[in-house]
Amino acid sequence: MEELNLLGQLKKAKIKLWAEEGQLKFFAPKGAMTPDLKAKVRSNKAKLIALLGKSVSEVRTGISDIQPCDRQKPLAVSYPQQRMWLMEHMGQGGVHNNIPAVLKLNGSLNSENLNRALKCLVKRHESLRTVFYSSDGVPVQKILSHTAFELQLHDLTKLPQEQKKTSADELVKEQISYVFNIDEEILFRASLIKLDEDEYLLAFVKHHIISDGWSIGVLINEFSTLYNAFCGNLPDPLPSMAIQYADFAQWQRDDLSEKKISDLMGFWGPYLGDVPPVHNLPLVFPRPELQTYSASLHHLSIPDELYSKINLLSYKLNTTMFAVMQSSFALLLSLWSNEKRIVMGSPIANRTRKEVEPIIGFFVNTFVLHTEINLGDTFECLLKHNYSNLLKCYSNQDMPFDLLIDQLKTERVPSYNPLFQIMFALQDIRGNSLKLKDLNVEICRLETGGSKFDLNIQVFESDEGMSIDWEYNQNLFDEHFIGRITNSFILLLNEIVKNYQQPLSTLSYLDQSEHSALEVLCKSDTSTASNSLIHHRFEEVVKIHSDTIAVTCKGVSLTYGQLNERSNKLAHYLISQGVQPEQLVGICVSRTIYMPICILAVLKAGGAYLPLDPNTPVERFNFILGDAGIKQLLIEDDLQYLVALDGLNIVFPNQDETYAHFSKENPRLPDEKVSSSNLAYVIYTSGTTGKPKGAMVEHGNVVRLFSSCDLHFKFSSTDVWTLFHSYAFDFSVWEIWGALFYGGRLVIVPEEVARSTDLFYDLIIDEKVTVLNQTPSAFYVLAAVDSHLNKATQLRYVVFGGERLETQKLIPWVTRHGDQSPQLINMYGITETTVHATFKQITTADTDIRSNSIGVPLNDLRFYVCNEYLDQVPAGTQGELLVGGGGVTRGYHNRPELNAEKFVVNPFINDENLVGQERKLYRTGDLVRFNKQGEIDYIGRIDHQVKIRGFRIELGEIEYQLRKNSKIKDASVIVRNDNNEDNIVAYLQVADQLDNETQFISDVRYSLLQSIPEYMVPAFLVVLDVFPININGKLDTKEFPAPSLAQSNEQSYIAPDSDTERRIAQIWADELGLERVGVNDNFFELGGNSLKLVSLAVKMSQVLDKPITALMVLQNPSISQLAKAIVGQADVAKENVTKRLSQEKRKNLLKKRLRKRS
Repeated sequence: MEELNLLGQLKKAKIKLWAEEGQLKFFAPKGAMTPDLKAKVRSNKAKLIALLGKSVSEVRTGISDIQPCDRQKPLAVSYPQQRMWLMEHMGQGGVHNNIPAVLKLNGSLNSENLNRALKCLVKRHESLRTVFYSSDGVPVQKILSHTAFELQLHDLTKLPQEQKKTSADELVKEQISYVFNIDEEILFRASLIKLDEDEYLLAFVKHHIISDGWSIGVLINEFSTLYNAFCGNLPDPLPSMAIQYADFAQWQRDDLSEKKISDLMGFWGPYLGDVPPVHNLPLVFPRPELQTYSASLHHLSIPDELYSKINLLSYKLNTTMFAVMQSSFALLLSLWSNEKRIVMGSPIANRTRKEVEPIIGFFVNTFVLHTEINLGDTFECLLKHNYSNLLKCYSNQDMPFDLLIDQLKTERVPSYNPLFQIMFALQDIRGNSLKLKDLNVEICRLETGGSKFDLNIQVFESDEGMSIDWEYNQNLFDEHFIGRITNSFILLLNEIVKNYQQPLSTLSYLDQSEHSALEVLCKSDTSTASNSLIHHRFEEVVKIHSDTIAVTCKGVSLTYGQLNERSNKLAHYLISQGVQPEQLVGICVSRTIYMPICILAVLKAGGAYLPLDPNTPVERFNFILGDAGIKQLLIEDDLQYLVALDGLNIVFPNQDETYAHFSKENPRLPDEKVSSSNLAYVIYTSGTTGKPKGAMVEHGNVVRLFSSCDLHFKFSSTDVWTLFHSYAFDFSVWEIWGALFYGGRLVIVPEEVARSTDLFYDLIIDEKVTVLNQTPSAFYVLAAVDSHLNKATQLRYVVFGGERLETQKLIPWVTRHGDQSPQLINMYGITETTVHATFKQITTADTDIRSNSIGVPLNDLRFYVCNEYLDQVPAGTQGELLVGGGGVTRGYHNRPELNAEKFVVNPFINDENLVGQERKLYRTGDLVRFNKQGEIDYIGRIDHQVKIRGFRIELGEIEYQLRKNSKIKDASVIVRNDNNEDNIVAYLQVADQLDNETQFISDVRYSLLQSIPEYMVPAFLVVLDVFPININGKLDTKEFPAPSLAQSNEQSYIAPDSDTERRIAQIWADELGLERVGVNDNFFELGGNSLKLVSLAVKMSQVLDKPITALMVLQNPSISQLAKAIVGQADVAKENVTKRLSQEKRKNLLKKRLRKRS
């Protein structure tokens, strides 16, 4: 351990060093504290403070209490070895677990003494001749004879010069890439490659389970000492070993008592209690289901001037180089992932006892460093806080990493490492050199091609300056991305040393090429702004298609001429009633031809319509009326029972005689009173405060929507559209005007048909629908009906919107219909940006992958992906989507504070010609990223808002309504995705004990239906005694039970059915100490851990006589899944069929016997 060696050097120089109030103090004779020693003290400051804070007996008394253990008994492995052994047995072994070293030797080499020195090392260190095997599923070590080692010799001197390098490279690669069998062979190999009479390569490779980085230094230094002694005809000069690694392993097991582990977890539990399971760096390639280890290396040199400034900064801020570089790297990861909580691993030598310093073995432990990034802080503040945490980590370093994983109950996922996937280390190799008699020695830089981590960052301080090796997983990242982020790191470091007292959000970290790429992705192609009004465009169509049918509903049809005349009469009536431009007029009608008549009439009168669905709960219905300030209400006479407000002028549009005598001509209002910036409609959506909010949309927003979509669609008068959605849902705007702007026919779908997929499918066939608009949830059901009936349709387009599309669910449809007839179009959008904002045509190729792409922005919109400070994040990084351009609406009705929060001034453009809404950006609250194709990937919601079956829902509004119930003490509402289906689930704590829980849930559901729409009512209501709280005292929604698991054990328990399932269940119950195990129970949720995983696999292999690996259990953690994986799904099915047949035979036999008796 470097800090221990450093203490030794200081002691020899008679320098006294101590820690006081978190700072280092020293007393030194004049000239004793050399610049080199001072630099080393500063580099190891945190470790020295932690070390000096321990008692003398804990650190370095020179009297060992690690005693030699009994070699006649099975030898325990250490905790780090156990982790490595588990990795090997879970399919995670390979060359990435090797520790190689290659020396280039020039001069007069004595190969006999070299071989003798290596053999002496193998004899001296038991770990170099140790193998590992399983005893009842538990790993133990076995020490072999030292004679098992042989140096491999390769003489290339006779090869032509051009072949030597190639052959030598191949031999070195073969050596360092050797895959060890840890159960059977010693885990240390060495090769000597002779290139010329005075030129050699010496290649070592050890398995990590017997060695670590410190051990490389021990091996090379002792090898140097032995070789030089033997070349001088001297005996072995090394002192005998008092203890070996196996003794340390047993001591570690004994030393880590339950109390010590509990004390250590007192720090590590809260420190890591709420960290994200996996980093959010933008991946170039999708993460494979199984972790891969193929790696490449990118070398980065830090300019000398910058290195000097970093050194000066660490000195100014009284901290260490490690703390500065680790904090800087954490900030870089935060900026490139848009994640506040950054987690990385960092190795620590873990040799806090003097007696273990000269031992070759796997001592190294791994810290999990958790850095909280607040971009409002300065770097100085970040560094101070992070440095304080580093000191605490050093003080609690005795907690083995794999034990920490088990204590935290970290979920094991086959595709990535638990707790962290990014490693960071800093090595000070200044003054390190190797001296061999009559030889010049050069340590070669290696690229092994394997890595256990997504990113492995190694920072080196050498006599030449500072450099960084970026080892990256090739299945996740490519050289281009690593080049981008390393360039960014240099820029960021330069900013940090200059502006460390400025807010982190102000630091520049992207170069001009990054900004140019973002400009290309964000910029709109053109403006489709229109001065036209919605009804004016409709009236232009009427001139051409007056006698064409415009609307059909339940056998009743209106031509364009008839629809225009009837809406004109009602418009003139509304004008006579005082309707003014910009005035909101409520509409509450059922799915009949009166719906488009009313909408057109309000628009023609200069007003804006407020659609009110007749199915809206009365309380919500009247809140919206009052909030919108409605004075005029068009409502069918049989729906007026919904109205509870006084002072309304109510008009019954279905009583035609009310306005039959008014003019059928188009109303013409003064130009100065109406323009494309006039309000067209207000649609209310769910609100975070528990009250819905009204989004105000102008005529120009709607007209330009279709102008911008003309680039992608070829709508015409031959098209037939359905009005499937509620007109209070903005998808209806697209459906209505998509038909009526192009002379097409709009089929209004009756409510009873919309609620029956079979009836709706028949309507599509019978009406020869060509343009179908559906939320994905609705279409999946429709596609299932189509698969059974498989009738010919006239569909040209199927347009998806309203919620996330899962492209893989389209495979059956595409298999039957292809991807061209009809074309499948995914369009992301929200009310505040006028229905649709993107376009993505789905191809067969898209269904083969799990694509989250929502396509490209419509050509008059600008997309920006930003962090919380509204700074653009790098292309590929996830962030909040902000939308600018012609689709951005006016804002929310009477909600100035919310408008200021959600509709912000665009900071990215300086065009003085843009005014008003054109300069606005809408903060969507959606988490997205630009992908490699320049399209937008949709990730999810940033806030508490979700979309279910196309409806935007604020979970906070549901919680608000639940908490109004006097019997409910607390409520938490989440969206669960169980069996690939999103459902709203409400978890409730009740104020008093319930007499009848079933009746209570029924009452709560009924109460919710009175105050919120049916689509917002949770699919499941689950009563819990207490809510799960994480280690930081916060509500831990991840621990909420699935609705099925929230019931009693009797209800959720499913017994094993097949013989294979029963045998597996018995083994699991025995191993985990349980009375019984159900087929759907999760191994890890039942208390299983990584060590039990291996033991379980061994026992199942023996009992079932089949090769079962720990990896199989990891990938199939329930008995049901595992049984299918072991015997094959067909075999399991066959077993169950056989069992059912035998049961039928027994039943029939019993019936025959009963008949005979009777």
